[in-house]
Amino acid sequence: MKFVFATPLSSRGSTIIGRIRPLAAEFASAGHDTHVLLVGDVSDEATSGMHEHSIGPEPFVRSPAGKIRLKGLGLIMNMLMAAWRTRGELRRLAPDVVVIVKPLPSNVLGVYIWKLLGGQAYIVLDTDDFELTANQLSSMVQRAAIHWSERTAARLSDTIVAASPFLVDHFRQLTRDRRPVTLVPTGLTVSNTTVATGDSAGELLYIGSVSIGSGHRVDLLPDMLAAVRQKHPTCKMTIAGDGDDVDALKESFATLGLTDAVAWTGRFTPDTVNELLTDKTIILDPIDSSIEVRAKSSYRVALATVLGLPVVTSDVGIRPQLLPQDLHERFFATPELADDYAAKIADLLSNPLTAAASDSLRAHARQFTWEELAQTYLDTITI
Repeated sequence: MKFVFATPLSSRGSTIIGRIRPLAAEFASAGHDTHVLLVGDVSDEATSGMHEHSIGPEPFVRSPAGKIRLKGLGLIMNMLMAAWRTRGELRRLAPDVVVIVKPLPSNVLGVYIWKLLGGQAYIVLDTDDFELTANQLSSMVQRAAIHWSERTAARLSDTIVAASPFLVDHFRQLTRDRRPVTLVPTGLTVSNTTVATGDSAGELLYIGSVSIGSGHRVDLLPDMLAAVRQKHPTCKMTIAGDGDDVDALKESFATLGLTDAVAWTGRFTPDTVNELLTDKTIILDPIDSSIEVRAKSSYRVALATVLGLPVVTSDVGIRPQLLPQDLHERFFATPELADDYAAKIADLLSNPLTAAASDSLRAHARQFTWEELAQTYLDTITI
């Protein structure tokens, strides 16, 4: 079959890197002709049977201070251009299956126009965020546009794939159970994520977006590290990723005198994850209990599970399903409380996981590898 993933995202977006590209690669390796529509520059990485196509410029400008987002007429024109080019690419490629990745105005409008003008294909809606809270909306018009795109994408779709239990429930209610909704969490490719061992005095790793606006409570990391170092003074932290709050976070670490205890690696790719994981003891996933977090899958928790590493996080969203129940007490802290996160970290440093517990994590993770999840995804498509 020929698949086209219609996205409003750039090749550097976390959903593309962590969800769509590995999923498309699995489809391609199974013999499907797979295409991904992106804004901005496309990746130079070539995967047999998988192709990426640009549908126009990104709706923001990247700067050292973060993203400067387009507004007003400039934003509208950018989205209309992306929608029209999405329609054009769908007409040119003539897919058997269209996957609407994130129900946002530009890609949904493009698929809507294409279908209105006679386009025919099986349509899947893939959703990994509650978009009303995941996006920085500054007006009622923008909120109305998100409402329209979410409902229109659900009506256009033949089936819906959701990355968390919250989103499964949300779309079942939205469609009044008129569309099948299947849980497919954001997974991992195990062959690309093996841990190199070595001597460690307590290395902590936060890996992912460094933007509080994305639902990641990275603002808690400085207080967490400061509290942990009271019991484990040699403990250090690595932060892998980029985002809007990097500069503010560096200032917070400096204020607490922790600049030398933190290493910053910047953006990462799946191919560089191995190096980042070398000698790391615990993965960190500080969160709150907002709707936005409940709607998301968790790359950090899935990564820890696949590798058999401990992760300190909270009992929110899909996380209880990603982790064996007998480890919940050791891994789950109270959301938003830096001292509680620090207490869990300190306990894990003092009393590391046994080999049996690590094996239990890895065994539990098999159901969340992309090889397994891609087949679940394909099973939802009934052509």
